[in-house]
Amino acid sequence: MRLLLVLITTLLASGCQLTQAEEAVPAVIINPGEEVKTELQQMIQQAIGGLPVKLADDALTKRNILYIEQNMGSDAQGNPIMGRHNNKPEVFRLQIKGGQCQLIHGASGKVFTLQQASCRALDAR
Repeated sequence: MRLLLVLITTLLASGCQLTQAEEAVPAVIINPGEEVKTELQQMIQQAIGGLPVKLADDALTKRNILYIEQNMGSDAQGNPIMGRHNNKPEVFRLQIKGGQCQLIHGASGKVFTLQQASCRALDAR
């Protein structure tokens, strides 16, 4: 009986460790560059319906949250149209899970696995 109790306790403890190892944690990109930026743009465009996006060169390298604002539009001369809009920005989160960088679209919950990017946990230095 005692051996069975020890065996069950050991299995439960190892199961908890495995679950913790697979938990997603906020992450940042550690290898920014054109390939990574292009991959991010393509995934974001796919998530928001094909609309083109512009990203900063250091997107997702300091914070794990990315906000994509909609273009305000322009007049016939190409000047920005003044005024406000009530469109909420698209929100994306970067995480690392199972050693893979993942980009999550906040509105849909869709997960995109990044192939070109390398990530580290946000709090790891």
